[in-house]
Amino acid sequence: MDSEFIVGIDLGTTNSALSYCEVADEGGQITGEKIPQLANPHEVAYRTLLPSFLYVPGELDFPAGSLGLPWDDAPKFIIGELASKRGAENPARLVASAKSWLSHAAVNRTASILPWQAPDEVIKVSPVEASAQYLQHMRSAWDSQHASDGSGSRLGQQDVLLTVPASFDEEARELTLRAAEQAGLEHVTLLEEPQAAFYSWLESQGDNWRKSIKVGDLVLVCDVGGGTTDFSLIAVTEEGGDLVLKRVAVGEHILLGGDNMDLALARLLQQKLEAEGHRIDTYQLQGLCYQCRAAKEYLFEHPKSQKQDVTMLGKGRKLVGGTTKAELLREDLDRVLVEGFFPQVANAEMPLRRRRSGFQELGLPYAADAAITKHLARFLSQALQNGPEAGIARRGKSGLACPTHVLFNGGVMKGAVLRDRLVSVLNRWLTEEGFEALGPAQVLQAPDLEHAVARGAAYADFDRDGDLDILMSTNGGPACLLRNDGGNRNHWLTLRLVGTRSNRDAIGAVVRLESASGRQMQTVHSGSSYCSQSDLALTFGLGQDPAATAIEIAWPSGTQERVSRLEANQFVTIREGAGVVGR
Repeated sequence: MDSEFIVGIDLGTTNSALSYCEVADEGGQITGEKIPQLANPHEVAYRTLLPSFLYVPGELDFPAGSLGLPWDDAPKFIIGELASKRGAENPARLVASAKSWLSHAAVNRTASILPWQAPDEVIKVSPVEASAQYLQHMRSAWDSQHASDGSGSRLGQQDVLLTVPASFDEEARELTLRAAEQAGLEHVTLLEEPQAAFYSWLESQGDNWRKSIKVGDLVLVCDVGGGTTDFSLIAVTEEGGDLVLKRVAVGEHILLGGDNMDLALARLLQQKLEAEGHRIDTYQLQGLCYQCRAAKEYLFEHPKSQKQDVTMLGKGRKLVGGTTKAELLREDLDRVLVEGFFPQVANAEMPLRRRRSGFQELGLPYAADAAITKHLARFLSQALQNGPEAGIARRGKSGLACPTHVLFNGGVMKGAVLRDRLVSVLNRWLTEEGFEALGPAQVLQAPDLEHAVARGAAYADFDRDGDLDILMSTNGGPACLLRNDGGNRNHWLTLRLVGTRSNRDAIGAVVRLESASGRQMQTVHSGSSYCSQSDLALTFGLGQDPAATAIEIAWPSGTQERVSRLEANQFVTIREGAGVVGR
């Protein structure tokens, strides 16, 4: 059955979101879905964001019958807002940062290990299962609103675009796809996240973006989210008299973000409380982390507020009577976050590399050095050194890649004091390298760092007419589908490969196509479009040729396969070892 909708899902470390458009909608109107979830016992709320938290309820945690959802009267797990709230009070039953666990190669990511180091009586899930639970919640929410009558609009039958960090390795990508499969999503394409924020800025500027950047400019995209930090460089070049935006460098996968900052703030309050005679154990420290996250976000959103209360519950019989309050001060944010995570450093000062860091006591192998500015120094020092793009971007006297503009993305960068500090550090490096400092015009203003910032972009033939379209999906806000409806007078052929001995998506397969006009070659690979994972189907332009005379496939398993003549202007599915299985 053909997909009725194109659905974009941002599976985030801290929040997830879903948006969609109808395939038949000529205007490409994108709608942000409101996801039903428990806000409190007996209270279902509809939110544009689904907090990426899973809570394992105990037998006496909630009144009987108080956790019902529109599609399930007694869910096994709590997903979303209520999970986040209750988990802050009882972190031993909370699963958080499942997305970061998916990239943790040192653990068995399919084993039931979460909540990390929880008591034996708490049901455990794997990082893959936790991710699948979030996706299943969104699938059930979708079905309850779009397919309650049992029609063919169920989410599992739609084409789904699912986001992953650009720096995810192949195993983490495969595990994400496995989670989607477990959740009942049958048609999934992965999209990469970090640099697609630049598309959001372009879309918000309309045609005015050409007035802000010019040929020779180099844009640094700095994306600091809940679990990761990603850096990218985009060069502005010229081809045929037109401006062309070209991604020239992508940083490594850095497990460093808002989670680390929350822990640092929790450690600060732990010191204050222990100085007052309180004893904080591991689970209470985790609870402080979640409380500090909420307090941090409140202070960032209310710049005139100077403090926010943080509550720590007691344990056992002292659960209520032992409640203790502390205050998170704005000066704590400035000192811990600004000086600890965005210190003024020289551009030659590289991050420390140790095998263990303090944050690993909570299970995840986060970056040993918390200084994001040091990681940025390493990225700019190593970017473009030996690659083919080395000659098109400006460099300083020391060889440092020197951006002309900066664009911020990610919820952490909502804090103006953090953005200001990073720009200050960058300007110091630029002046030392012989360039002018960045002014306000060179700090590109993103429309919204958390809700309206595009998290992924990919090309695909969404309307199945033989030309490629572009979808920009957003986190918690409207996405934008740019349909290629200018008219296609030439012939085409689209091939989708399905591996059997090879990996299911046939990543790494090489396809050679012959037609009357000549020979073409394409490779199935991830991260294939600008900053993004595009449709894994391969579209060949045939010009005026009415058919492909022969197709040769070199599968990743080493198998060679040949398919004879295929007529143009059709979609063809080829399964490894079985030939053409669908048209």
